[in-house]
Parts: sequence; C-alpha cells; structure tokens
Amino acid sequence: HYALYTNALAAGRAGYFFPHDELYDDGLREALGHVARVAPAGATVAHETPGVARHYLARFGRPDLRSEVISDPAFDAASAPAPLYVILQRGRTYFENRDELRAVRSGPPFTLEREISLGGVSAAQIYVKK
Repeated sequence: HYALYTNALAAGRAGYFFPHDELYDDGLREALGHVARVAPAGATVAHETPGVARHYLARFGRPDLRSEVISDPAFDAASAPAPLYVILQRGRTYFENRDELRAVRSGPPFTLEREISLGGVSAAQIYVKK
C-alpha cells in the first residue's frame, strides 16, 4: 500500500483513482483535535504532516504543542521526552519511518490511546508516552 496514489498498476490514472489528499490524511484532523483537547501544555506531537499539523494545531488553539516529523532522522520516539503523542496513519507509512512505527506499536512505553475509524476502517491511531 506504499504510495498507492502513484502506483504503476493504475495505468497512468493513479491520481484519478487514488487521490492523495482524500486517501492518505483521513482521520488526521480528528486525531489532532483529540491531542489538542487532552495534551498538557508543552507536550510533543509526532506525525508525518508538518504543514497540516501546523494548520490544525493553530486552528485548535494549541500553538504550545511541539511538532515533530516521525521520519525525520533527527527524531527518535523512544528517546523523545514525555509527554509524547504519536499519530500513526496507514497512508503515511514509508520505508523511512516503518521501523519507528513498529517501535511505537510494540508497546511500553507507548500505549494506544485512541483509534480514529472512518467507514469501519482504521484511519489513524494515537499512541501516547506519558
């Protein structure tokens, strides 16, 4: 499912069948809204969408939250200080972040706090390290 919106199997019409914005960021607004409601001041939220996260954190009145990109080589969720909220999206799984995602999903110190489902399908998961 990596980069489905540019998949060669779509015979040159991948953007038509699998539009990136409609497929990959479902549930992100809801996930960031949840974090904005529950995160203590100065907490960190990690994700793969710096522009979108910046927009929603400002819209939800939480410019105090630190924003990190999971696939940034300088970021390591395991060593990042708590409180840390990590938003995992199926559509934002890359070769560059799959080890980090696996580590977050593997358990302590991370726990699944909330899952955002749309149409019965998991769109985003929020893990927290307290």
